[in-house]
Amino acid sequence: MQQLVPAVENPSVTFNTTIPALGIAENYLIISELGEDHLYPVFLAASLVPTSIATDSNDQYPFVVIKAIPTTDKYGSFENECNVFQFTAHKNVLGCIQIIKGARLNFRNYNKCEWNLLVLPYLPNGDLLDFLKKSRLDESAARYYFEQVLEAVEHMHSRGFAHRDLKTENFLLNDEFDLVLTDFGHSVQHSDIFGPKIFNDQQSITTPGICPPEFHKGFGYKGTQMDMFALGKLLLIVLTGFNPFKTTKETDANFALIASGNWKKFWSLMQAWMKRKWIKFEEFTPELKELVEQLLTPDPENRLNIYQIRESAWYRSTKPMPQTEVQSMMIKTKISF
Repeated sequence: MQQLVPAVENPSVTFNTTIPALGIAENYLIISELGEDHLYPVFLAASLVPTSIATDSNDQYPFVVIKAIPTTDKYGSFENECNVFQFTAHKNVLGCIQIIKGARLNFRNYNKCEWNLLVLPYLPNGDLLDFLKKSRLDESAARYYFEQVLEAVEHMHSRGFAHRDLKTENFLLNDEFDLVLTDFGHSVQHSDIFGPKIFNDQQSITTPGICPPEFHKGFGYKGTQMDMFALGKLLLIVLTGFNPFKTTKETDANFALIASGNWKKFWSLMQAWMKRKWIKFEEFTPELKELVEQLLTPDPENRLNIYQIRESAWYRSTKPMPQTEVQSMMIKTKISF
């Protein structure tokens, strides 16, 4: 049950309204918990002191998102996130407003341990998955967004890190409805002095559906090659509006078609599903199919890299939807939520 926490409990604050809230952490009013599928809790909060992070001149006490990671975290999530937040700023990669170590949360069962808090910008348009539940994107809109996806991933790879959890829910939409990559808890250095690292322990499984097939064959995976596989699945989800396979094990009937190279049957299955789900449907272009196949190939050494994606026939020949049309389309979709 939510409690009303008046900001005037802090005499240094001149917040002139009372917000339904869970509690207070440092200089932030914790308003609500966001989502249920996070490894660690994520909260919507409001700053209780004037701050330069306000995005509007009339908004001195902006909303923020606070990700709480226990100080006893065994996955290295906090360190992984902090590594990425040291990068130079990029328009398609979420930055960090403040890092708070050893904080206490005074509500629910969260008061039983200490937390490291990441204070992040609040982007009110939600994530890409929210929109795809309502409508898939055609190839021109997908091309518009895929360019931003590549920009974000290349920014990380060029600085030595693989994201390792590239999925639609980890791409937020900013005020302009452009994509911003978030959630760096699984991000790690993809190479060391000996070359690309091989990830083969159980902690290398992030989201099961994007853990590449080479891992399940006992070979482990390279971080950048895993990200490329995940981009292939992400592109397919954007274009179809549904999850094409749940796992990359051959026990998954849909992925078994990919593993065996039976792409003709796979595409036939995808298109049959789309005809049942969407009123408006167009056949995928051969160039799009070729790109997806080259990203989802079970052989990681034949998987495309970012440069090769940009040189692909689909990427070069598909004209991105104009930004104004994308924004109009996304606004209409958001209204239907």
